[in-house]
Amino acid sequence: MGHDSSVEPVTDPPMASSPATFPIIVRGRRTPLDYLFFLRPVLLVPVWTIALLGTVAASPHAPLGAGRWLILFSQLSCLAGGIYTFNQICDVESDRLNRKLHFLAAGIISPRAAWVFTVALDCAALVGAACLARRYFALTILSIGLGIVYSAGRKPWKNRPGLALGANALGHGACVHLLGILAVTSSLTLPWTLTLGYALAVGAVYLATTVPDMPGDRATGKITLAVCWGGQRAMLLATLLVLGAIACAGVGRDWYLAGASFVSLPFFTGQ
Repeated sequence: MGHDSSVEPVTDPPMASSPATFPIIVRGRRTPLDYLFFLRPVLLVPVWTIALLGTVAASPHAPLGAGRWLILFSQLSCLAGGIYTFNQICDVESDRLNRKLHFLAAGIISPRAAWVFTVALDCAALVGAACLARRYFALTILSIGLGIVYSAGRKPWKNRPGLALGANALGHGACVHLLGILAVTSSLTLPWTLTLGYALAVGAVYLATTVPDMPGDRATGKITLAVCWGGQRAMLLATLLVLGAIACAGVGRDWYLAGASFVSLPFFTGQ
């Protein structure tokens, strides 16, 4: 990620629950690019897209002004980024075993720096929300709260399969769509099927991502539906959720969601 120093492999004694080969440790000065990718920017694209479609649903013929668009996308980036970085702080051991998201596991970003960055992102998200609308601000607080209870606590929702699915569907699907709506209007009188469709679609994607993580999740005690049911049953449920999203999109005449869900369906049924 653009470090000035060399990369040296460090081997730890293998634990009973971990692979024999430990990921590399990167020692060197952190750069702004490290923090950019720590945000998981690829995952910000669907957040922006769902919020954008929320604004279209609320007012298809009255787009936001440039200044309000800038606030909206900046606020959403800080909000989602803070949730993602907090999750990485809490999931560092399972990420290490699953060999992904090495920023914390490999020492690229220190735990202290990760905490400071996460708090700064949350504060920026709240400031941005305050610039938009009162209900938008309240929904932002709810989203941050969902991110906290999902990843942290004595019994985090990530280890409670049904709640984990619900938190992802609600937080990254329904709430983001509603944030897009509230950026345009304070009214929430649109058909509920519009927002439900996005919740189902995001829930399906969440289930699909838990399947390849099963080995590391088992080793660290993280309980997902894929761990409980096995990969095939988890993918079957994900397929049903995609079909539900297509149905909701049809009822609400959201052809964007209907098209995206239909195109993605073979990736779920082919597992």
